[in-house]
Amino acid sequence: MVPRDRRERMETAARGRSAAAGTFLALAGLAAIRLSSLAPDPWEWDEVLLVNAVERGLDIRINQPHPPGYPLFVEAGWFLRSAGVSPFAAALIVGTAGGLVSVLGVVFLGTRLGLSPPFALLGALFYAFIPAVWLHGVRPLTDPAATAAFLFAAGVLVEVIRTARASQLLLAAFLTALTFGLRPQAGFALLPLALVAAVRTARRPLGGRAVLIAAAAGILLTVAIWLPAVEGSGGLTAFRERLAEQGRYIHEVDRARASDLVRSLFWKRWFRDPFADSGLAYTLLVLAAGALVVRARQALHVLGVLLPVTIFSVLVLGAHSAPRYASTVLAAPCLLAALSLERLSETHRLAAAAAGAGLVAWLAWTAVPPILEVHRRPSPSVAAMTALREDPALRGRPLFYDGHLEVHLPRYLPGRAAVLIPDAGLPPTPAGSLVVATNGNTFGLANPIRTFRFEDRSLGRISRGRYLTVRIYEAGGEAGGPVTSSR
Repeated sequence: MVPRDRRERMETAARGRSAAAGTFLALAGLAAIRLSSLAPDPWEWDEVLLVNAVERGLDIRINQPHPPGYPLFVEAGWFLRSAGVSPFAAALIVGTAGGLVSVLGVVFLGTRLGLSPPFALLGALFYAFIPAVWLHGVRPLTDPAATAAFLFAAGVLVEVIRTARASQLLLAAFLTALTFGLRPQAGFALLPLALVAAVRTARRPLGGRAVLIAAAAGILLTVAIWLPAVEGSGGLTAFRERLAEQGRYIHEVDRARASDLVRSLFWKRWFRDPFADSGLAYTLLVLAAGALVVRARQALHVLGVLLPVTIFSVLVLGAHSAPRYASTVLAAPCLLAALSLERLSETHRLAAAAAGAGLVAWLAWTAVPPILEVHRRPSPSVAAMTALREDPALRGRPLFYDGHLEVHLPRYLPGRAAVLIPDAGLPPTPAGSLVVATNGNTFGLANPIRTFRFEDRSLGRISRGRYLTVRIYEAGGEAGGPVTSSR
């Protein structure tokens, strides 16, 4: 007869192996789903810029990724490029790998915050299948990779606060520097948590020395990561000028105003639109709010870690792009919802399992149509550029273009003579000219001769809502009208 204590150890080990196998299968299935829905082309402005940077090297004066140019993303893509991978595929691999690792980051952070592994995994699955997170997690963008670095850095910092181990603080400094190198905005959002971890560590014997070593290592690594961006952009003066220009843009265009903060549409753009379905969004958010009642202490820990990045994102990043920028922010409601279900499982295990599975299925079901459309069809902007290049009826004709497409022309129509349409409206056009427009702009023209669009209306909610329709008009030699919008 097997002794009781040995039998309990065997049962615990078996449960651990079963949980590990289930986690592996869930993540393998998720990876297969993500890899079967990859972006076919660079759809948005930032995607084109990042592909250009991977192809030509990091120079923010030319390819204009925002300062400091996301050097680690570009350098990882450049490494793949040097191995023979095409620039777009290289950028896509880096972005998609970041998207997959960010799901693991939610699991890691969740367990550090006290969730059991199965429910941390459930929160990660909620996160992974949010339509906006899925959409942007399979594209050549920096957000997924930066989110992954942020979540792992935050998880290690939480562990430092709990244990005050100097070795973990050094690891946290390393991960924070990586986050700065992938997306500086996410790196800055880690600093409040890093300060708490540093104070906690400094209280231990020799802790002050450990804090100084970790801080110096993090700063030096961050400087080393940024140096290629500075050098490749013409030196410190040019880099600072570009940084100041970007700062002015954020202040004038992206920064939230006080009036925005009291508008429901502003908050809906951040916390409803990424889910595409309002009922789905409110269900998950109500479940997340329930954690503040049934698991108040753990819920406050989750908010303490993720509230700084939420506040920073909401105040600094543009609400029009919120579904993309919310990739880090949305980890919070997902972990809180998982906390609520974990509490429910203590008394109603089957109900909690059914609710969790049902919510994952609802998220995935909502996300599949728009994701598949974007995966299977060329983006409207790329389709329009391809037609202008290859259609005999459109080649070689005078071309006027909407400024939103400016970044696409040199990539897809190199050498094509084209005129940027000014803000004042369409200038006089020669007979037979073509006008290409996006974002609902008509420039006073009617009856487009070509229209390229995504049909799924939810894409307007889970993306920036731009580049959903691109039209080509034929102008007849008259002056055009003012810019009008039909979107």
